[in-house]
Amino acid sequence: MSTQLEIFKHFKIKEVSDDKKINITKTQTYERIKQTLDSLIQDDGWRAFSGRIGSGKTTTIIGAIRDIHDENKNFDVVEILSPDREKVGAGQILAAFVHQVGKMYIGQDFPSGKIDTRYAQVQRILMSAYEKKKKIVLVIDEAQELNTKVLNTIKRLRDTTFAKRAIHLPVILIGQPALDPMIRNNDEVKHRIRSNQFGYTRKELIEILLFLSKGLLSRETCAKIVDAKTTEDGFRSKLYPTPLELESDVQVAMENAFNLNHEALELKHFEIRELQQTAPKKERKKIEISADIADAKIKNIDSAKEAS
Repeated sequence: MSTQLEIFKHFKIKEVSDDKKINITKTQTYERIKQTLDSLIQDDGWRAFSGRIGSGKTTTIIGAIRDIHDENKNFDVVEILSPDREKVGAGQILAAFVHQVGKMYIGQDFPSGKIDTRYAQVQRILMSAYEKKKKIVLVIDEAQELNTKVLNTIKRLRDTTFAKRAIHLPVILIGQPALDPMIRNNDEVKHRIRSNQFGYTRKELIEILLFLSKGLLSRETCAKIVDAKTTEDGFRSKLYPTPLELESDVQVAMENAFNLNHEALELKHFEIRELQQTAPKKERKKIEISADIADAKIKNIDSAKEAS
């Protein structure tokens, strides 16, 4: 498949800066997620967000958390974004906790080799944060890979007490649709975790597709791609396509345009050089002939034909 750069080169297109580029993170979905996370951190809750691969859940949620952190420095974040699926367990979660925030709270970032000692280290971190009037937020991606033991360990951490007061640990789980049944089947935590299905609205998907297409497809074409997806796939699954699926559609559309001809591209946001230059129009002189002159010419043509 041809790359976008190859298409630009083939059609002699020079990309220019576009101040109207869409920031796909500032969608209504993003703002809703940001408000949810802000309330979650304030209330020390924990919540699960599930969605299909490529739906943008990790990018959106992590981006929102970091934005909230930039606005409010009263908490720190422990991010476990790429857990080892074969070895993911309570020990790995606790070790990541110590690695990321241990230095600033207990003066060491080397987790103990024993899981019980790691657990004690994390408890000390939480107590130290409480003394400093700060919170720590735990974020785990691909959380559908967690087992019952890990969830129970997180629950125990959330129940840590200091000076006879509970130190609640806000927890955010991000995962694929399998995350929901995994939580529902765990009697220890299923009543504590609120679950949200992650997804963009159809309008947002069109805007995201416009961003991905970078001006190479018209708004009407973008809408048709979304319509085709939501009509065929969405009707059965009740889900919209993901940005990742739309990006694939854009690449296919660009490839088709590349293979057909340059007229298949609508080059809206690019400076075009030596492309689609129309040939100069030939001037046509209007000749006026009177009826008598026309009859004479016709008679001459007829005489020539009889002579031949």
